[in-house]
Amino acid sequence: METNMMDNADRMLRAVICRPGENATVENIDNSLASLQQLVEGYIEVIPLDPGIVAICNEEGSFRGKPCRIIREFGVNRAVVFGTFIIVASDPTHAGFRSLSEEQTMEYSDRFHDAEFITKVNGRIHAVGYDASGESLFKALS
Repeated sequence: METNMMDNADRMLRAVICRPGENATVENIDNSLASLQQLVEGYIEVIPLDPGIVAICNEEGSFRGKPCRIIREFGVNRAVVFGTFIIVASDPTHAGFRSLSEEQTMEYSDRFHDAEFITKVNGRIHAVGYDASGESLFKALS
């Protein structure tokens, strides 16, 4: 049994799930460490995206050969995750997670809708996005 006491409403989280090679989906997921680890296929790492919003990913994804994705840019630097990642709201008062609001769900499902892969062209890093039909949506990120 988990030590963190949550009421039933907090047991499920509305989240945006981004799986490699797939368009992002909005899902209700169990708010437990075991469930989060199962979704990212390993130990979790939490990366801040925006105030009150985090991405949960596999902390060992780069060592395990998972596909990568740029999730945040800091000028010329980029935050990259490997494998499946989950976008949820953070709850700093309880050191945990909470559901995305309807507005946040729309914003992040739109922002991360397209699957993508990273490539280097003429010495510059680019992300090539594509939807489920395979239509290319070239997005230069450098």
